[in-house]
Amino acid sequence: MARLRNVVALLSLIAVVGTASVALADALVVIEVRAGKDFAEGTVRLKAKSGGKTYECATSRGKCTLDGVTGGLYTVTMVPRNAKPPKPRTVMIPPSGRVELHVSLTK
Repeated sequence: MARLRNVVALLSLIAVVGTASVALADALVVIEVRAGKDFAEGTVRLKAKSGGKTYECATSRGKCTLDGVTGGLYTVTMVPRNAKPPKPRTVMIPPSGRVELHVSLTK
């Protein structure tokens, strides 16, 4: 009987830990920046609207990634190297998964 209780307790613990790891997952944000048909270079920032963390990456061939982004509302800003910056915009990042974010610049 004690052995059965230990097995049930262990299975319950595994279920709780498995659920917690899914709940705590963060998103991978893949960013692509273009000026017309060409890739553009610069720095992309995601700043949490709630006053939380800011994430930043520099593009290479118009692309960069941010891993471990916590889900929520963010303001996206782009500081391009050779173009006019776009207006900041608000995006929703889900709590987990892969997100593609496209930023367009004017030449």
